[in-house]
Amino acid sequence: MYQPPKVIALDADCTLLHSEPTPHLLPGLVQMYLHPKTLTLLTALRARGSTLVLATGRKKRFSLPIAKLISAHWTICEYGGLLVHGNGRVDQTWFQQFTPWVGTYRQRWQRKGPLWDYWRELQGEGFVPHEFGATSFTIDLNGNRPRAEAVKRLLRQRPPSGMAARHSRFNHLDIFPAIVNKGAAFSYLLTRLEISPKDSAAVGDDPADLELLSAAGLPCTIARAQPTCTAFVQKRRGYIASHEGHAGIQQMLTFLLTGERP
Repeated sequence: MYQPPKVIALDADCTLLHSEPTPHLLPGLVQMYLHPKTLTLLTALRARGSTLVLATGRKKRFSLPIAKLISAHWTICEYGGLLVHGNGRVDQTWFQQFTPWVGTYRQRWQRKGPLWDYWRELQGEGFVPHEFGATSFTIDLNGNRPRAEAVKRLLRQRPPSGMAARHSRFNHLDIFPAIVNKGAAFSYLLTRLEISPKDSAAVGDDPADLELLSAAGLPCTIARAQPTCTAFVQKRRGYIASHEGHAGIQQMLTFLLTGERP
């Protein structure tokens, strides 16, 4: 008898959530929605014993409302910089590896470390960080006022050694320690839960999700995902939904629930 994956990791924006309006509008820097049918399928997967993991680049305060709505058991946020239990507690063991770059979690508001030194450097150049996390900060390039050439220079330049920058489809620039990634956080969680990667699945749609897809036994994506994502899932013989948007994630969750390909 078919059993759904024991652990399922789900990217948020443009995978689980989409811009097509539904009754469930989620908080964030852009308007994204969760479809009621998607929520019903997630509830069914939970009932079949699957552990749900929200895996997103969003900061904690924008991630946890989504996690609460879908009743996720765990949340990977800030691209893997934070691992949060369903009860809201941060996994301190996972976080410890980032302290040389961002300081301790309890002292995060002091912003001491190389990441925050870079934030102050950019601030001196006129860039105003839009959102702060525990292991990252975001610059909204839509709302900053420096000259256009200054923005282009920022996008071209490499961040200081040991740090990474990711330019999102929403024209936000996220900066975080280079050792942060969703896949490493998911692998750590699987080990903690004593579950083999072959009993897991991951769903993503863009290059930021490649490490997450690599860590799972069954990588999945939706129609019209970023080409690198689609190519990776094809190579791994994972599952690619034939639809996009809300219909795409629903088709994928139905497959994970039943094991039946349309």
